[in-house]
Amino acid sequence: MSPRPLMNSLLVAALASACSGTSPSVVDAGAVGRPPGIYSIPEQLAFTCVTPGCDTTLTARITVSGDRRVAIKRILLDGAAAADFTFDSSDRAPFIVGAGAGFDVNVHYLPTGAPIPGSVALHLTFTDASADESDQRIMPGELVVPLLRRLVGSPELSVTPATVSFGAVMSGSSKTASMHLKNTGFGNIALEVVAFDAGSTELDLSLPMVRSMLPDAGIDVPISWNPVAPSYLHTTVQIFTSAPEVPAVDVVVEGTSLSTPRLALEPQGAVDFGEVARTQSRKLPVLLVNQGGADLVVQSLRSTDVTGNLLATWADGGTLLLDGTASLSIAPLGRIPLNLVLKGGTPGELLSADGSDSQLVVSSDDPDHPQVVLTVLGTVTEPRLSANPTRINFGNVAPDGGFLPVPQGWVIDRQVQLKNTGYGTLTVKNITFVGGSSQLFGVVDKPTLPTQLKRNQQLAFDVEFRGETMAPASGSLSIETDDPITPFLEIPLAATVADCTLACPIANGTPSCSMGACTVGTCNSDWYDTDQSAQNGCE
Repeated sequence: MSPRPLMNSLLVAALASACSGTSPSVVDAGAVGRPPGIYSIPEQLAFTCVTPGCDTTLTARITVSGDRRVAIKRILLDGAAAADFTFDSSDRAPFIVGAGAGFDVNVHYLPTGAPIPGSVALHLTFTDASADESDQRIMPGELVVPLLRRLVGSPELSVTPATVSFGAVMSGSSKTASMHLKNTGFGNIALEVVAFDAGSTELDLSLPMVRSMLPDAGIDVPISWNPVAPSYLHTTVQIFTSAPEVPAVDVVVEGTSLSTPRLALEPQGAVDFGEVARTQSRKLPVLLVNQGGADLVVQSLRSTDVTGNLLATWADGGTLLLDGTASLSIAPLGRIPLNLVLKGGTPGELLSADGSDSQLVVSSDDPDHPQVVLTVLGTVTEPRLSANPTRINFGNVAPDGGFLPVPQGWVIDRQVQLKNTGYGTLTVKNITFVGGSSQLFGVVDKPTLPTQLKRNQQLAFDVEFRGETMAPASGSLSIETDDPITPFLEIPLAATVADCTLACPIANGTPSCSMGACTVGTCNSDWYDTDQSAQNGCE
């Protein structure tokens, strides 16, 4: 008899003797659903305390998966840093572990000085121990459990491809694709996949048996689509990990079980350019999509815009006419990109001829939805400032159309209204008097600046004149805004001051010039000086 069979026979006998009464009979939950073999939970042991005197014990639960018994031939520590570690097992090798059972290996870490550099791992050599032959027989191998000292680095999850396309899959059939998950972080922190959100009941997606990934390691996850009725599938699968600092990764999943072409636009419903300044432009991407399982023919593209501000180009920059003459063919699940362009020509909103929102109308040979409409919103902005009044004379209007003098000592207020009559937001930056203006003019309760006015919004304040000196007074009020046509709008101001004998305009009454002051003498019948103000006359 050759030496090898003799040694094998002795090993089996020793294992059979060693295993009596030592293998747990309870099935370990970690073994359920895994391929036949042995596994460690966790897949690595991480020791966070690495200073001299640290005494840490971590436990690896070794589990048998499948319906075969496993012989544990040897357990040892290996690596440059192994001197700082010791271990003990709930069973002493060699021994046999029953199907679905498990045992614990406790690893102790006690550095006595500076941590020894290098790696270290727990190695478990195993082989199949069942007497009968089977296609489920476990091949001899070695399980390696890395021992990590202090978790460092940062895990990161990446998934390829970013979009899973099943293509055309008819109802009642099934198709399977694959996603590759990888820990693209650095250091020694493993990343464990803990959950999926499939986004559709027709998708079959389950957690893999091996879920933990060290940096640069990855796993493949199968995903199946089982359409039960003709439809277009477009959903997002979310992948979650145990690391709270790693965000969930989204994977777009698409497929069709439609036998006919189906026209769609992406985005759907509406696009909004927002505000675009005149002479500027902005573009937004739009996709013509065939959601069906047969070729789609786009027969026309048409715009209802009448402002002339809406244009279109192909993705490569070529001009696209929106006059209803286009003819395109799109393969199943195909997309043709184009750009809608808002060109700042005529200020105002994009509009159709009837005053409604402008639209992009796409027609095709889709038997169920031959026409798809996309509402296109946007405004070409050019704020414009208007002022009321455009000039101010502080005297009352005389019968001949001129202006009466302001009585000496009077203070007259006149209101100024500013309005944005253009499109977009108007910013009022400053309100000042032009150099050389009379010091007798002033702004009452000047508004806080800068301030903004939306279209047709108004801002009001008062300008006063103090009749202190009997002489003509003039000036100009300057309004600075971002009106591109008139950034500085000036309002001329004028007033003439005279004494009471020449100017004492009492509305609805008779003036009095007692002591040289212009006051109310008497009021006309049914009129009364209720506020004791000569400037208002009788009320």
